[in-house]
Amino acid sequence: MRRATAEETIGTDAAAHLGHLHATQHISANHEIAIDGDRAKSRSYVQALHVAEEGSRENHWTIGGRYDCDHVRTAEGWKFELVRLTSIWQLHEAPTWSE
Repeated sequence: MRRATAEETIGTDAAAHLGHLHATQHISANHEIAIDGDRAKSRSYVQALHVAEEGSRENHWTIGGRYDCDHVRTAEGWKFELVRLTSIWQLHEAPTWSE
């Protein structure tokens, strides 16, 4: 049985959790990368805005946090192996949006 790649899993998870939103914007900055042969670890800080309805000023949720990632070098180049998001702060509570 073939195991799903990190890219496939991230895409599936993102679609499942964010696909019903009108818009999202995730800004990642202050990247730190440590390479060890064909493996690497990275850390960056993120601010993510989630908008449920076009034109709505109330129905949104913003979080700030950190991405900690593992990477592996393949014949096709560097690939994500693991992406971990740690939420540090948020503006408004995450609403339960209907899909």
